[in-house]
Amino acid sequence: MTALVAHHTGDAPAAALPRLTLVARTPSLRSRLWQRQEPLISPTATDLALRTHRTDPHILRATAAALTALTTETVLHWAGTDGTESLRTLTGEAAARLGGMGL
Repeated sequence: MTALVAHHTGDAPAAALPRLTLVARTPSLRSRLWQRQEPLISPTATDLALRTHRTDPHILRATAAALTALTTETVLHWAGTDGTESLRTLTGEAAARLGGMGL
């Protein structure tokens, strides 16, 4: 999830906040961001396969898609609240919800 968050925020989340706030509050930009998430699924699935030693492509892609969506929504929520909540805390809470996925 750290790599996926970095995809949205770069090395400096605070510097990315104004851009992400605009995206979070503008439906057309938010939609465009979601369109750009699909290409992240395959590399994330590959990374998951390496980390978990799992081989089922369906489960790996489904889990990667869930991680991608969860991370994107977490970053958009953070930006939509003007960064008032800790991005690290939000990401940690979101990751904790994935426990049932066997990660």
